[in-house]
Amino acid sequence: MVAAMKNNKAGQKALKHYTNESLFEGLSYYKMVGETYHSRRLKKKMHRSIERFVKNSSQKTFEVLDIGCDTGTDLFMFPKIADATFHRTGTDVSAGAISQAQNLAKKRGEKDITFKVADANKKQPFKDNSFDIITSSELIEHIEDPVYLLNEMHRLLKPGGIAVISTPNEKSFQKFLMQKVLPKSMEKNLDDSRSVGFTRHGANTKLDHADWDEEAHISIYGAKQWQGIVKKSKLNLKSMTGSAFYGGMPAFEDYPFVMGAMMILDSIIDILPSHPHFQTCVIMTLQKEN
Repeated sequence: MVAAMKNNKAGQKALKHYTNESLFEGLSYYKMVGETYHSRRLKKKMHRSIERFVKNSSQKTFEVLDIGCDTGTDLFMFPKIADATFHRTGTDVSAGAISQAQNLAKKRGEKDITFKVADANKKQPFKDNSFDIITSSELIEHIEDPVYLLNEMHRLLKPGGIAVISTPNEKSFQKFLMQKVLPKSMEKNLDDSRSVGFTRHGANTKLDHADWDEEAHISIYGAKQWQGIVKKSKLNLKSMTGSAFYGGMPAFEDYPFVMGAMMILDSIIDILPSHPHFQTCVIMTLQKEN
């Protein structure tokens, strides 16, 4: 999922991890209640965009591509919609992740699913107008040139096709509170706490969360900035939403009422016109013109 990073120790460690990522490290992301909630909420919102597109389409068979598929989880979780058939393809820069995805697909008895090694910074190994739906979750922030990737999606999409993308929101209200309002000591405590539980980026290694953000997230922006980036591409922004106000931390296991309060807060934020600016991840639905 990461093809280029700053050339220093932290960046090289992150790159090595993605090149050799293990299934158990990927699953370790779900050790925290808050992260599981954040991830499931994000996926559900992405699925809603896909469901709307499929239900408003006259066709019954859809070609799907997931760029940065890792071990295939998002394709295995792809929504099942009555009377619709999906031929699913996933690409990732990690040969290890692709191998695991292929093994998992076989064990699960998955049909109509293919995985290939491909770098998202480069041209994908498919012909023009090959896909109806493209998904990409938490990948574009790792890409050197986001506009290039968006235009590559445009090339791959059939006329009228959609791309559903999620990416961290660098200008979220939570980030504003941490960086501008809360004492620096509290910001450090939150980062340290998250580093302990945020194990998907190296379950068996000590990889500082702050270093990871700086070194792996080479194209990270706020919701308004993403709107401007999309305008530079050939795709049209159909809709933008957000995930959750905060992804979670180990304290949620100790104080369940905090998790409940966050869920109520998310429901309130969702009805605000500017809600994507408040939430930790931006979810964009983009469309290729007919």
